[in-house]
Amino acid sequence: MKKSLLLAALLLSSAAQADVYFCSTSSAVYVGAKPSELSGKSIISEQPNGADSYSNFVIDTSKGFRRASQDNSTYQGSCEATDEGVYGIRVACTRLDVYHFQNIFIKEYPETDQEIYFTEAEHLFGSNVSSSAGKCTKA
Repeated sequence: MKKSLLLAALLLSSAAQADVYFCSTSSAVYVGAKPSELSGKSIISEQPNGADSYSNFVIDTSKGFRRASQDNSTYQGSCEATDEGVYGIRVACTRLDVYHFQNIFIKEYPETDQEIYFTEAEHLFGSNVSSSAGKCTKA
């Protein structure tokens, strides 16, 4: 009984420490080519003055991340937060599966009055690569 209570207390305390971030992309780039056309042909798309909602993210450090445009609550990947002392907090999220390799990094800089920045990179099966960057707000 004591072991069950201790386990429940540990699980609840770790869930209470989760942070949630809402990240909006301010610039994005997409480079892609069909696998059958890897002879130098590519499609390059830039969005330097903002991106669509597909490029915005919700990050929950206990659940992973999802695109803000998704109406469901299915989170992907996993996140790890590291307190770097005077250098702020760093959150690293990773998703790796058969079709995707995706990273999202969040950095809270204490010296800039709690500005929170993020970068995201995704590699899809074939030769499609995208990247985005912007700012986050912490819930």
